[in-house]
Amino acid sequence: MRRHATRKHSAEQWNDDGNYPNIVTTMSMLANECSGCQVYVSEHKREYEVEDGKAHFLISLTNKTCVCGQWQVSGIPCKHGIQAILMSGSEPSSFLSELFSVKKYKVAHELPIHPIPDKEL
Repeated sequence: MRRHATRKHSAEQWNDDGNYPNIVTTMSMLANECSGCQVYVSEHKREYEVEDGKAHFLISLTNKTCVCGQWQVSGIPCKHGIQAILMSGSEPSSFLSELFSVKKYKVAHELPIHPIPDKEL
């Protein structure tokens, strides 16, 4: 109950148009991690191949997918996806799931959690 109230109070001070701060930090960390990746553009401009060491990952910006699977599972572009997004000249935050928006966060914390009595009562 306390955690819910604390998060709700924090969210009230955030700008409704952005993504919540933890996700912004995560995206920055992923952008730093992807600097060593090499990107190759396919003839279909929304598909990319990203080389990360010896591994190759296929990215579809249209479908918001990477063969590593992290993007599909989390809704947050993986480092391979971020590198492809940056190569396309787009903003990585525009490829986040809408669930990470401040508006959705506020909706999730909108309803109160009512106190419950001690188990002895």
